[in-house]
Amino acid sequence: MNPTSSFPKLSVEELGLNKKCKEGRADSDSYQQNDRYLTRFILSYGELHEKQLHLLRHPKTGSATLYAIGNERVEELLKFDDGFRSVLLGNNVVSNGSLILLVPVSPVLLLLPYLRKFAKDNYVSLKEILVDDYFPSIKLLENVKAVKSSLKHACHCKESDSDCAVRGILEENLPANILRLVEIHEGNEDAPSNKRRKKQHCREGGENNWK
Repeated sequence: MNPTSSFPKLSVEELGLNKKCKEGRADSDSYQQNDRYLTRFILSYGELHEKQLHLLRHPKTGSATLYAIGNERVEELLKFDDGFRSVLLGNNVVSNGSLILLVPVSPVLLLLPYLRKFAKDNYVSLKEILVDDYFPSIKLLENVKAVKSSLKHACHCKESDSDCAVRGILEENLPANILRLVEIHEGNEDAPSNKRRKKQHCREGGENNWK
């Protein structure tokens, strides 16, 4: 199943980014889509051309959520809209006055469900942990600089030149509200991704990897 099918396609197209934040700089307000220039108000730390939008599993709900993945950090995409309104920008009138905000998130928050499932008693390669049939873009977090530094705080780590292996979770280093949030996700039977897994389990008689 294509992971993007569970996210409204219109929401991606309305951003004018075509799933990739690659045109212009962070202080630019124009983006080209289908030979048209669209104006968007975007607040983000750093330059947009270094980031790409990908769907990842939300750690609480398990639903598809858009995140901007760059070399340094991961940011969740939030859109604030007051409805149909125009905004004056210099000598121009912008028909879409919505605001797109890229908010930095801790990579550990996104990785905790995977760590709890696969990194228990023995050291496991990070490459083997970042695997999700429904959200394959999770593997891109391996190359984000903030990920490895966050992992050292959240679990036991062993690093080599080409890989990183992790084991267990240092719960004493993590806020209790974050641990509770992930626990809610693991027990949430109503999440769309969980329903798909349960149906697949019934058809194939295999192990359900996500509760």
